[in-house]
Amino acid sequence: CNYWDHEIGNKICRLRSSEGDGGPIPTPNYAAGAQDCTGLCLTNYGYPSGPMCDTVYGVDSKGCREACERDACCNYWDHEVQNSICRLRSEAGGDGAVVLPGFDAGIQDCLGL
Repeated sequence: CNYWDHEIGNKICRLRSSEGDGGPIPTPNYAAGAQDCTGLCLTNYGYPSGPMCDTVYGVDSKGCREACERDACCNYWDHEVQNSICRLRSEAGGDGAVVLPGFDAGIQDCLGL
């Protein structure tokens, strides 16, 4: 297994040997990542237990990631897509990345947005 995807509503997890021909495609109600989940931004995940650095309003997920890159405190971020609320976090927290439909998240310089 090098990659995985998770169909959130049906609780189906698929283990994959490659990204596939098109690479990751953002899809509602799915989350996916590399085996160790490092490097790729996550869809339908967040870090609710991570200590907060700051909150930024009115940005999209890419803007949230960029805000994290500019903030010395920020190592992780999550973005509530519908309400355009970006939370900058110093750590992933004790729970790490958890399934949160409607959120995007990642490490400071994740790829995929």
